[in-house]
Amino acid sequence: MADSKKEVQQWLTEGEWLSSDTELQKQEWDPGFEIDRQVVVMQVGKLYQKIFLRPDNFVKRFYHEIYPLPIEDWHYQEELDLYEGFCHFSVDIELRFQATLAYVQRNLEAIESVNQHIKGQIQTVLKDIVHHHIQQLGDGQWVDQGLLAVEQKIAQDINERLMMQNILPRAICSIKARFSEFPNIKPGKDNVFLHVIRRNYQQQEAKNKAYFRQKSALRQQKLEHKQKQLETVRQYAEIERQKRAIEAETEILLLKEKEKIGRKTGVEEKIHAEKVRHKQALKELEIEYEVRLKQKQKTEKRQAESQDLSEVLSHQTELMEKRQQAELDRQDRQQNFQNLLHDKKSRPRLHAMKNNRKSGVKPSLECIRSSFY
Repeated sequence: MADSKKEVQQWLTEGEWLSSDTELQKQEWDPGFEIDRQVVVMQVGKLYQKIFLRPDNFVKRFYHEIYPLPIEDWHYQEELDLYEGFCHFSVDIELRFQATLAYVQRNLEAIESVNQHIKGQIQTVLKDIVHHHIQQLGDGQWVDQGLLAVEQKIAQDINERLMMQNILPRAICSIKARFSEFPNIKPGKDNVFLHVIRRNYQQQEAKNKAYFRQKSALRQQKLEHKQKQLETVRQYAEIERQKRAIEAETEILLLKEKEKIGRKTGVEEKIHAEKVRHKQALKELEIEYEVRLKQKQKTEKRQAESQDLSEVLSHQTELMEKRQQAELDRQDRQQNFQNLLHDKKSRPRLHAMKNNRKSGVKPSLECIRSSFY
């Protein structure tokens, strides 16, 4: 606590003092209000419509409708907090506005309650402007200079934004700052005390941040140390597991090797006998293959020879049949010729025999033979 007071005292002696009587004059804004401003809506049938400002010496006709555009004063207020509620701002805006002809032409449906329509449209605009400027006060420079410049900037922005929307405005902004622990302090007048408060707050906040950083660093170091310990335990357990696995595998290999050595002689004899049997079987297969091959060759040779012989015999048989057929044909021709000659010779004899049969005389043997030859 003593160190904190010494730091504040040293900062006060080295800091700059600002006069409490310094004030900035408010700038006057003349938007050009007109007390008796009115608009005239001329409606001729359903197709023709015209809207204009009411001129001097205007004479109203039955197709005219006159609507006033009054000047209205509106009080708008916003409440905001900074520094986690340490500083509270109350923003009051006194706004005087009047609609223009261009605004009425764009919003003809709201001509009968044009000022209420304007309030509904610009409320969000005012809120955005106020929040924007108050949030920029977080650097604390306003404590030295007061809030007059901020008030003027807010009023200027409001006037410019409303003029862009065809509304004649004049805004006056007033900001009141109140500290939760020192409600009677006024910014711009009690600058020294506010400097002390802000410096003390900043130092305390810096110490708190440093304390939390150290505490977080210690917590992080403890966590990292525990993680390293756990990692070491896990690595040791993994090494032991791998070691036991290697020992078990080595023991199994030794047992298998002993069994192999014990069965080596019997295995070699079996392998030798198997090789002998295999060679014998191969020889038998080779012999059998050669025998079958020779038999096949002999069979094929006999079949070829038999086929050749059968072809020769078939040819010879065909020739003999042709010769026999020719001989038979020749004999038939000769027999036919002899028969023809015999018929010519035997006709008288046959006639005689017929006559003898009729007369009862038997023919002799010679006569019968001669009749056939």
